[in-house]
Amino acid sequence: MKKVTKLSQADLDLDKVSDGKNITLGITKEKYDTLLEKYKRIQADTLLQMEQHSKADENYCVEASKLLELAHRAYELFEISEATQKRELISFLLQNCKMDDKKLIPSLKMPFDQILLANKTQNWLHAIDDVRTYYL
Repeated sequence: MKKVTKLSQADLDLDKVSDGKNITLGITKEKYDTLLEKYKRIQADTLLQMEQHSKADENYCVEASKLLELAHRAYELFEISEATQKRELISFLLQNCKMDDKKLIPSLKMPFDQILLANKTQNWLHAIDDVRTYYL
């Protein structure tokens, strides 16, 4: 929203400078050209940044979709994997597992622990924010 405001302000400033009235009010041709170039550069930079943010949003959605599909097939993929791949996956997901008598108590790494918690509580907003900001 801040970029849109900045772009709108640059548009207004550009309109003021380019309407020609300011030249008669004491602004020199050089100053006019300098201001015009400055505002056009701000406008172009802001439009480029808005386009980059839009592309990043699209990429985020595509990657999230791929991640959810992978998570959906995780058990199936784990079952058909070789032992070394299983070990890598387990070390990627788990940390500091404990034993209670003869029962293994897993401890998930971040952000997987938050995903599991969100699944249990059905409160996904908190988990989505944690996962999203974990990778920034």
